[in-house]
Order: sequence, then C-alpha cells, then structure tokens
Amino acid sequence: SKATYEYVAAHHIQSILPRSGSVSGSTLVSITGTDFKNTSGLFCRFGTLEPIKGTFVSKTLIQCLSPSNGAGIVSVEVTTNGADYSEDMVQYRYFASPAISHVIPSSGPTEGGTVVSVYGRNFVDSDTLYCRFGNSTSVLGRWISGDRIECTTPPMVAGDIVISMTNNGVDYTTTNSTFMVLPESEVSKVSPTFGPVGTSTAVTVQGTGFVFSRSLYCRFGLSAVAAMYVNETTVVCTAPDIPAGVVNVTVSSNGVDYSSSKATYEYVAAHHIQSILPRSGSVSG
Repeated sequence: SKATYEYVAAHHIQSILPRSGSVSGSTLVSITGTDFKNTSGLFCRFGTLEPIKGTFVSKTLIQCLSPSNGAGIVSVEVTTNGADYSEDMVQYRYFASPAISHVIPSSGPTEGGTVVSVYGRNFVDSDTLYCRFGNSTSVLGRWISGDRIECTTPPMVAGDIVISMTNNGVDYTTTNSTFMVLPESEVSKVSPTFGPVGTSTAVTVQGTGFVFSRSLYCRFGLSAVAAMYVNETTVVCTAPDIPAGVVNVTVSSNGVDYSSSKATYEYVAAHHIQSILPRSGSVSG
C-alpha cells in the first residue's frame, strides 16, 4: 500500500489589502500572491495568533477575516497544506477602533464643497483614510490629529444623511453623525439697496432656499452678521459698520458656505439736516 505526495511551487505573498484593521478583527483581507492552491489546508496566520481558514479566489488571490488582536504590527503568512507557511513578512497593522462624536458644520449645500471637520477618536494618518456620506459616496480624508479629520462634501441630494469614516478604506465606523444637505441658497435682491455709514440699517434679503438655522448669516463684503429667518425666500440682516462703498450681499445657512448669487448694497455718507424754511406753518397743513 502507498500514498502520494505532491511537490508544488512555493507560494508567496506580494501584497495585502487593506494593510490595517481594527483590533476587534473581522476585517476582510485580500491577499495577492502566487501559486495559491484550493485545498482544505488553506489558512492565514496573523503574527502568532491561531490560523484562520482562508477562502480561495484564484491562484493569485485568497481572502481571510482578520482575528482580534491588540494594537500593533504583525506579519501575515499563508499555508496551503496546513503546515508550511510563507515567509514573506508582509505586515498588517492593528489599530484601536475609530468612532465619531460630531461634525462641524453639521449641514451644507447640495452642490458640495463644504469642508467638514469630523471629531471623534482613534483616527489614523493613512492613505486609506476616508469619509463616507450616506451609504455610497466616499471621499479622501485629511488627517489633522487622532481626534479630528477633515473631508470635503461631494454633490448630494437635499436631506439628512449619515457621515461615517474609515482608517483602512474598508471598515467604516458604526458610531456616526448626521449631516443635513441643504438646498442651494440664492440671493435675488435687497431692500433698501443703500444705507448710511455708521447706521444699523435693517436690510431685507430676498431669494430662495433659505433655511431656519442657528448658523444663518448674511455677509456684506467680508463682514458676516447673524440673519433673522422670515421664510424660505426672505431673511433680515442688520448691515454691519463698513466704510462707504458698494459691497456684495450673500447668505449662508450653515455659517460656512455662502451663496454664489448675490445682490449689491451701497454704503453712503450719512445725510444731515442743517435748517428748514419756513420754520412754522398752519395747523391745516
């Protein structure tokens, strides 16, 4: 009686994606290499942890779910016979699970372009740092610190969406924050169209897409002032003290993004009365 033994080409790992994941594990890691075989002895090993059963995709690709582990860097190796592991020392990084606490601003226009600061914990400076707006649109994040990143909103449909983030481009946070996508504000005209320098003139701004918000502002030139919401087509703002001249008036519903459309308001010299003639008249007018 006898048994057979097959000599095969040695398998090797070339790269893994993602290259990092949460300490809680369960990250689906795709391992690219050569000469993988579809066998019952296909396993992945993360550091010195218990081997994990691998899923064969092709002779150049297998997948494994990362096991839980403490924070740090480990080598990932593969075996196709349950005994002989690769020795390619491809590294995988474990990091503490990230979480989001809040975002500023918490709203922005449908056309996108709002720079949103995302606050939380365990953010990692990596090339796979992303924010996800809603369930599908992801944008590259900019790492500021372990508790803050910045992301620029893409164009979106008006409504409430959820912002989530990922350190590795795969596993998104389960603790998220809500972001309100606002209709685009447009300014059509102001009344009055001019006022004296040094006077707190109440200016009515008319347009479309105005939203009742604590961050509703008018901007006269470069000076922003709080606005009083009347309805979606009208807000009232007190003209700030600016030197004589013509300025553009725009409106923001989130205190950050101002309307691209605008109206003009002119600051003029204050008028004064010097005398009247006659100084008296009949009660009959």
